[in-house]
Amino acid sequence: MIRRYLNATLVLACTLLVPVLGSPAMAKEAHWPDMARAASPVGGGTKDAALVVGIEHYAFVPGVPGARRNALAWFDWLVRTLNVPLDRVFLLRDQEATKERILREAGQAARQAREGGTLWFVFIGHGAPSSKGKDALLVGVDAQQRADSLEARGVSLADLYATLQKTHAARIGAVIDACFSGRTAANAYLAKGLQPLVVTSLSPVADPRFVVLTAAKGDQFAGSMPGLDRPAFSYLVLGGLRGWADKDGDGRITAGELYAYAGSALRVMIRDREQEPTLLGPAGAVLAPSGREQGPDLAALVRVESNSGAFHVTALPALPAPEAPSDLSATTTELGALREVDVESLEKYAAVVRFDKSDASPDDKAARWRDLARSEPKFSDVATKRAVEWKRFGAQQRAAEEARRKRAAARDADWERLRRLLDLTVVADAEKRRWATAFVQAYGTSVSDNPYAPFLAPWLPKGTIQMRGSGAGGAYTARDLGLQYTQAPARPDLLPESKTVSTRDRDWGSWHTWTVVMGGVVLVPGVTFLALGGGSTSGLGKSAWSFTGVGSAMVVGALLHYIIFSGTVHTSTEPDEDAIAQNRRTLSNWEHEKARAEAHNRQVDEKVRAANQAVQRAKKGM
Repeated sequence: MIRRYLNATLVLACTLLVPVLGSPAMAKEAHWPDMARAASPVGGGTKDAALVVGIEHYAFVPGVPGARRNALAWFDWLVRTLNVPLDRVFLLRDQEATKERILREAGQAARQAREGGTLWFVFIGHGAPSSKGKDALLVGVDAQQRADSLEARGVSLADLYATLQKTHAARIGAVIDACFSGRTAANAYLAKGLQPLVVTSLSPVADPRFVVLTAAKGDQFAGSMPGLDRPAFSYLVLGGLRGWADKDGDGRITAGELYAYAGSALRVMIRDREQEPTLLGPAGAVLAPSGREQGPDLAALVRVESNSGAFHVTALPALPAPEAPSDLSATTTELGALREVDVESLEKYAAVVRFDKSDASPDDKAARWRDLARSEPKFSDVATKRAVEWKRFGAQQRAAEEARRKRAAARDADWERLRRLLDLTVVADAEKRRWATAFVQAYGTSVSDNPYAPFLAPWLPKGTIQMRGSGAGGAYTARDLGLQYTQAPARPDLLPESKTVSTRDRDWGSWHTWTVVMGGVVLVPGVTFLALGGGSTSGLGKSAWSFTGVGSAMVVGALLHYIIFSGTVHTSTEPDEDAIAQNRRTLSNWEHEKARAEAHNRQVDEKVRAANQAVQRAKKGM
């Protein structure tokens, strides 16, 4: 009886826990079609030719999980569903996909496509901007993690388009599941020194036969489907061709329908990044007959995703790449004769040019150029243009800084949620691995970009996180994690808390009395005479004034001497209450700042210690 009760309890507990803690990947695999089985034949490809490239394992740069599966699914669709002749479908996987092989097989496919048919090109792998950001590259399998190597061993879109257009096919359809931001799925740069791509360079040659679908805009990065270890865009486009995108049910799939379906699915399913596909070419171009396959229920998948995950990365703002104005030439040629040169104006112009090359802020430089435009009309055009350039650059810098601030705040908030989830033993390890992957996809695997990366090493594939710092024995330091210690303030100088007070014991001596009496004897007659109306001009009047002056001086002098000089001066020390109060306030502020600095430094020490412990645990588990 007890055993039966326990069994029932365990069954009920499992029933309640599985929907909450079960792996969402398993739930989604039941909903997302696997595509291992080819769709029903529809024909229409007997005049077509194709090249499919899937690079999952690169020699020197991070891989693209699921690229081989997607490439094989495309191969099956071309051969078994569209009925493209097998000898006209070229498949390059992993080590086969060098720059030379890609261009050679693309040329071969272009030559074999027939009039009235479609030339297909499908690439699933890494993309990158060129070293100067003027062209887009499809990264070959043997490219190294250097900007010059990516360019040397990558296929530029300009070269690819030039090769593909040498065909008699009526349509050239290219599906490129790669981004050109130069980032991996973990949001880390493929190589240092890459410049932001000028998005207009993605435009194909002026050939109306081209229809190009790319996975993301130039400043975004492409990634996998949530819960499915395979690239999202090529998966969705192939699904669209199998019938998922045939919204009007007319049995034909247009470029616009594929673009709309893939974009809609990415918007509703992907939460950890911004990925917006692009379409270059006529939206109404018919690419293939519909396989009339029923697509997955996106609404149901959204509900599964919402119910199965306790952690989602915050939607992040794009990070602008400010472009400083080009160097300004300080010379001018339209000066005329020497006597006609306005030296003062040229001196002002030269001074602003020197300031333009200084380390001053963009706003200050813009202000100087505006001042020159107002004061020297002859330089108004060039000065106004330069002021606009610096003003724009300043705005771009502020936007980039604000985006970085928002990303850092979102990263910290997301980590606080994820950290708590990783500590829960009731959460399945598969969930923790998925969340850790989503976190580094959004915030990077480098500790300089993502100081929380070392803590995720136990939940990520080996080699994802660089597990060696710059400290002794390869330990992480605060600097490796992007942390800084706060310098505790020195003890401030205080005011003296005592003051010296002087007192005098005055002594009225006999000579004071004698002086005052004699002064009165002299003063009284003079005052009396003058009070009775004695003339001031007579001899007696003059004497009266003299007596008055002498008597007054004697009396006043005696009194002043008594007040200032008489007696003994005594000094004493007593507390200075004002200074004591001021010192208390100063010490209180210092102790508060010191305690705050010490608390911050303890937190830094704890984070460094925890990061190194996490790495050690990850190494032991390998």
